[in-house]
Amino acid sequence: MIKIAARRLAAALGVASGFGLVSLPALAAPERVEIGVLRCRVATGDNFLAGSNRTLRCLFEPADGRRPETYDGEITRIGVEIGEARNTDIRWMLISAEN
Repeated sequence: MIKIAARRLAAALGVASGFGLVSLPALAAPERVEIGVLRCRVATGDNFLAGSNRTLRCLFEPADGRRPETYDGEITRIGVEIGEARNTDIRWMLISAEN
């Protein structure tokens, strides 16, 4: 079902571009620029029957070499929590659509 829809879209764009109705380069994704990396340590937290609460300690490392910045946060989840929660490291690469 998805393959058929994708083929129809591709065919429609091909026909439309042939008539000058659609500019295919305009559909291209913008240039992506790396801003930096955000590394977070998620601490072991309190589990409740109806959810959990975890604290975060994060370090943002800018790609341009500027001084790193620290951030603190909290993750609160609502719902049944089963099992043991351990310390976790999370890393995100931050990008921007433009320079």
